[in-house]
Formats: sequence, structure tokens, C-alpha cells
Amino acid sequence: MLSLDAKIALMVMVGFPDKENHHLLHQVHSGSVGGVCFFQNNFTNPLQTKEQTEAFSGLLRAIDQEGGKVQRLQKKNGFTDYPSAQAIASQKSLAEAKEIYSTLATELKSAGFNFNLAPVVDLSRDFISPAISGKERSFGSDPTAVIAYGREFIKAHNQQGIRTALKHFPGHGSARTDTHLGFTDISSDWQEDELLPYYTLTKEFPNTAVMAAHVFNRNLDPNNPASLSAPIITGLLREKIGFDGVVITDDLQMGAVRNNYSETDIIIKAIQAGADILLFGNQLAYSPAIPEQVNETVKTALKAGDISASRIDESVRRIEAFMAF
Repeated sequence: MLSLDAKIALMVMVGFPDKENHHLLHQVHSGSVGGVCFFQNNFTNPLQTKEQTEAFSGLLRAIDQEGGKVQRLQKKNGFTDYPSAQAIASQKSLAEAKEIYSTLATELKSAGFNFNLAPVVDLSRDFISPAISGKERSFGSDPTAVIAYGREFIKAHNQQGIRTALKHFPGHGSARTDTHLGFTDISSDWQEDELLPYYTLTKEFPNTAVMAAHVFNRNLDPNNPASLSAPIITGLLREKIGFDGVVITDDLQMGAVRNNYSETDIIIKAIQAGADILLFGNQLAYSPAIPEQVNETVKTALKAGDISASRIDESVRRIEAFMAF
């Protein structure tokens, strides 16, 4: 039986801003962190990268390795540069995509990662979405193609024992602004076909995770962005689509939430919404005491009745199953 501290720790994933990991290691050893998210500024070369990941053995060790403009392991640090999702879907067959993603997943496994925060299954739209199509991160506008290429990405990673995350729920491709920077309203542009990859791929791969975006859609929830929304995470993703796996938030230090909510409100609202893993990248804003703050906030919310013990236990069940993959 896990202690309450251990349960809360499982729900916390954090990054660190440079190559110095001693403070985070201390938090891991003290039992306040359940996962680590790595970024390119944590690495120098393949040997040093393996040493970094091995230091956090036993935890979820996550990275954004999509290809194209979003890949944390890069050629300049001794790794391979991979094509973007847009390039692969427009220039490569599914068989060729399978080969590319098999190589990518093998490289991740060799470097010590067990969780890739990908694939992007957002749909491209006619306009340029700065965070998605503007960075060539989408497999295209056709849900069938997005599903097909996303499937090859997941299968390649599963074969290497690496977990994946579909992102960014309920669809970021219709966003005309960037959630890294601030409030992002998709109410006028979002279309229901953006949910199709989630309907299909969560059924085919129930052990994948889903990343909740910080986009706001008043038609789905008039009060909160998706990452903090019970109608979207619990109502739409869990109840309507039927997904019972891990939901991880997008980085909770992005401007879309950080500029509009206190850290306490962010933590409580994300858990109330149904999120299981709270991600704090510590890149956009370094807050080294986040794990301790999450612990204190959750305990206070439990005592006040704002979060139930059963809500925490639901997340623990999902995360433990996910880690057993």
C-alpha cells in the first residue's frame, strides 16, 4: 500500500533547466517526484545522456522526440535528426515511416528513455497554426492519414517498450495562437473531426497516454482550458470516447495557464478535471520547489474536500498500469 506522499509523487513529472540534476535527484530520493521530463539543454553527448537517464532509473523518463523542429536529441549532440511529421506524411510511405520511427524508438531506448511525448495527432487546417502546422508537426489535414502515420509511430515505440502520448487533446491544429505564450481560444475554428484520432488510436492502443492541451473551447467548456477542464477530460475523453488510460497535462508553466491561474489553482483544477500526471517542464519558468508545492496543495485540498481520495487513487491505478507496460 502506497503512502499518500508516494501517491502524490507518482502524479508529478518535472524537468530541470540545465545539465545539473542534483536538486531533482534529491527530490526523487525523498519521494516527491514520479517522473522526469528531459529537454535538449540537459544533454551534451550520448554517453552523458545515458548517465542522465540512468540516474533516474525506475521513474518515467520522458522526452519530446517528434522529429523536425521538436526533437530534444539532435545531430549536434551525437544523435540522429529525424524528419518532421509533415515531411514524413507528404514524402514517405507508411512502410518508410515505420522504418524511420523504428530507428527513432531504438535510439531512444538506447539512450535510456521509456516515454516519448508523441505522436502529434493534431490536424492541419487551411490557416497556419503557429505551434502545429507552422512547425510542421502535423501529419496533415486528413484524419485517416493522421491515424495511419500515428499508428506506425506508436507501434514502433511499443516494439521497443517505450510508452507514447497522443497530443494535444482535444485538438491543437485549429489554434491560431500558441499556448506557450498565452490564452489560446479555438472556439470558432475547432471541428469535431479533430477527435477522430483519439477515438481510433486509444481503442487500438489503450496503453498509450493522452496529453491534454491548454486550448480553450467555450463550446466544450465555457470556463477552463482543456487541461483544467472536467467536461473535456472526464466528460469527453473518458466518458464519451471511453479512454481509461493516463492523461498527462501539457506543460503547466505555459503562458496559457500560468498567466491566468495561480499555481495552486492549476494543480487543483488539473486533478479535479481528471488529469493523472501534472507536467512542469521547468524551462519556461524554473520553480524548483514544484514537487513539494504539489504535495502540500493536494494534501490541503484533500482536507478541504476539494479533491477526493478516490480521485487520487484513480490516477495511481492508471499510472501504475502505465508503468507496468
